[in-house]
Amino acid sequence: MRNPSPWGALIREARLARGISSPEQAALAAVEYGYKITGKAWRHTEDGWRTVEGRPTRVEGRGKTIAAMAEVAGLKPDQLRALDVAPEWNSGVHLAAARYLEQTLDARDAPAVTSAHEQWIRDARAQFDTVGAFMQWVLTVSGDLRGGQ
Repeated sequence: MRNPSPWGALIREARLARGISSPEQAALAAVEYGYKITGKAWRHTEDGWRTVEGRPTRVEGRGKTIAAMAEVAGLKPDQLRALDVAPEWNSGVHLAAARYLEQTLDARDAPAVTSAHEQWIRDARAQFDTVGAFMQWVLTVSGDLRGGQ
């Protein structure tokens, strides 16, 4: 048996600790987080290998995929960054995954914010009886802004 990637081993350990017994169950759990990954892809990324035309082929995974798997397994970005990665696995994908995971977790924790532009459109729309009247006003204003074109 070939050794898994360091992040594959970490994700497997965390997944099992959360009581998710198989990659297929993990893939189903990923849907709740908004991710789409197959059990087979999960297994290959955890294992670090798959068979192609009868030959073992290394699978590192993509940063976004590893970040999704790490989130489902309950890992934090610093845990990915702290991995001791052997030279043969040191492509930096675990660092990219840590960045993606950090951005994802930050976005999930951020309060919903309405931009000034979105708020202006909502306020303007509230002044009209119908969407058609609002759109007519938008076309008039945009024409005025372009010099009446």
